[in-house]
This record gives sequence, structure tokens and C-alpha cells, in this order.
Amino acid sequence: MRGGEPNDSGLSKLGKDVVKEMNRLGIAVDLSHVGHKTSWDAIEVSDRPCIFTHANPIAMAPVARNKSDELVKFCVSKGGVIGPKHMIGNMTDKLAEETTVQDYVNMIDYWVNLVGIDSVTIGTDFSGTVTGLAEADAQINMIRAMSPNAYVGKRCKPKGFDRIDGLFNVTRGLVKLGYTDEDIAKIYSLNMRRALGEIWK
Repeated sequence: MRGGEPNDSGLSKLGKDVVKEMNRLGIAVDLSHVGHKTSWDAIEVSDRPCIFTHANPIAMAPVARNKSDELVKFCVSKGGVIGPKHMIGNMTDKLAEETTVQDYVNMIDYWVNLVGIDSVTIGTDFSGTVTGLAEADAQINMIRAMSPNAYVGKRCKPKGFDRIDGLFNVTRGLVKLGYTDEDIAKIYSLNMRRALGEIWK
């Protein structure tokens, strides 16, 4: 959890009311930065799809910010979508500096195998500014100064996807795994468009 809360206590009554008001106003409920119980409560109470715009599988690395298969399946069962986080660092089982675009592609493939092609998207959280470890460390120090208990870990963008034009390499990786043009269109835009259409209606 980004805020470093010691207990994942779930949503309070006020929190549930906030989710309902977000539904009424057409505001997306993005659960990328909250714990398992809080996410579960939000999905349960929400009348619209919830989304994980940037979250990786806990099965691939036991990191608090990563999401369980059970939780993601529940989210998808109510129309939600999941996208792997781009700044992967130790959100995987590898050292930050060893991660590559293939690790990112593998996370897309993991989620697709878990919940199907219609519920996976490209993860956001791409600032376009932080590339190497030095820049990432500077950002981490800034976050720690603002929130000493925040989970930040050692992170950097994967080799081959450190800039937005690295999406071409993601596409190549998906094609090598057998994904079709239709599949890739769903992952890159159509799945999120469908979910947001239900949220904003």
C-alpha cells in the first residue's frame, strides 16, 4: 500500500458512501494503491466496474502493492479491468535493473491467462520522465520525504520499455506469444474504453 498503512482494515461506512458517490458522479474507482480488504470492499459496494490501472500479480512477487488472483477475478466478475504496472522494479521477482520489456509482456500474459483477453489493459503510471536508476532513486527519496512509511522499493522502467515508444517492443512481445491484432487492440484500448463507458454512462 502506497500510504504504508499498518492495517488493511477495509472501507469505513464513509468510505462506502464515497464509492457510491463516485458511482453517481461517474468517477472511476481505481484500486491500484489500496490493500486487499479495502479493494474487496470497494468492488463489492460499487455499482460500476472498478479498475486496477497499474497493478502486478502477487503470484509473481510477494509485494504488498501486488494483487492476488482472487481479488482480480472478483474485480473482473463485475466488469473491471487490470493493467500491469510499468515501473516494475521489485514488483517482480527480479532486481529492478534486470527487468526487461519481456517481463512486462509476461505480466500482461499472466493476467490474460487468469481472467481472459477482454479484461486486461496496458498499465498506466507512465510519467515519461523517470528512466534510469538514478532518476528513480531521486523520485523514491522525494516520496519517502513526504510519506516515510510508503512502500517504494527499488524500481526502474524495464529495458526496452523505458520510453513511450517502447510500446512497439511490447507489441512485438505480444505477437511472439501469439496475440492477434484484435487481441492487442483490446489490451491497448478497447477493454479500458468499455469499462470507462460503463463508469461514465
